[in-house]
Amino acid sequence: MPLRADALLLDIPGGFLTLHPPSRDEEFASTNKNAACWYAPGRTVTAADVEHAVSIFEREGLPRAFMWFGPSASDAGTEEALSTHGAKRVPRVTYPVLARSVEELACDAHANAVETRRLEGAERGAFLKHIAPWYSEGGVKVAAILADRGLAELFGAWVEEEPAAMAALIPTENCANVGWAGTHPQWRKRGCQSALIRMRVRRAMELGLKWCIAETVTAEMTSTNNLLRAGFTEAFAWEVWECKSRKLKEGSESRNGSKTSVSRVT
Repeated sequence: MPLRADALLLDIPGGFLTLHPPSRDEEFASTNKNAACWYAPGRTVTAADVEHAVSIFEREGLPRAFMWFGPSASDAGTEEALSTHGAKRVPRVTYPVLARSVEELACDAHANAVETRRLEGAERGAFLKHIAPWYSEGGVKVAAILADRGLAELFGAWVEEEPAAMAALIPTENCANVGWAGTHPQWRKRGCQSALIRMRVRRAMELGLKWCIAETVTAEMTSTNNLLRAGFTEAFAWEVWECKSRKLKEGSESRNGSKTSVSRVT
């Protein structure tokens, strides 16, 4: 079930497709929720699969959407189909998935000055309300919904008795996702996320899970480096393609042409 009343979650062969209203367009793949994701197709994604996803994006009037491919999900034929529809591979940024077995983490002295605990009951509500101005109202709302539905456990970090960071643990059958977190700008580089990573790995061990996984993005390396220091290693990286609407592509080409024209004049 989607976390927003105006969102849709659709099953497609080997994955899923998410849709949000066109007004919620985001430039970057990591924040844009209009996407097709093939994580375990059991075969390479075909031209027909790509055509089906693109037709849904166009039907919904989306200005932009992204297509995510897991290991061995695409080949030269897939790339040709994507190019036929004007899709382009996202440049310069990678989207790694990191993993580690569930074991007790060694003590991090830098993180010891940070107080951490699981957020429950009234304290959870008060904590989320306190961090909403910097974490985002929408993000806090989604966190509360996940926790209320029993889909996630939330953890908080305090520095000098001030709520400084939050992170989530999303358990599944035998592993837990620990890739969702945020820190107040004032308290970054104080060990908050290192402490929260350690706490969530410990919690996953208590739940009898075998693995912890985290998805991140290399546009900003802080999260990735925190995970690597905590013993995570890269399992694979998503292959991500951007698909723009015809109108958005024409606008981009027009702007590029205008810039080129001005450059020639000067």
